[in-house]
Amino acid sequence: MQISTRELKASLSAVLRRVRAGEEISVTSHGKVVAHLSPPPPEEAQVKAVDRLRRQAWAVVPDRPPRKLGLANPVEWRGTGASFTDLLLEDRD
Repeated sequence: MQISTRELKASLSAVLRRVRAGEEISVTSHGKVVAHLSPPPPEEAQVKAVDRLRRQAWAVVPDRPPRKLGLANPVEWRGTGASFTDLLLEDRD
């Protein structure tokens, strides 16, 4: 299904219910697709993605519960030097 940004603004809750039910929706602006809305991957796919991250040399996925809301399995920087947040803030300045 395709929906314009104007229609999306007017019926966001209804659109999100359809996505939650499994439907994929393309959002258009001036007739061009600018985004795709789809349900999140199954829990199994998320677990596999975290397992792939655990095998990377540059990341540590802690086994302890997360300190912040949001990510179920936050990724911490293992390298030396500035953190990702520091680099991002520097880039924004």
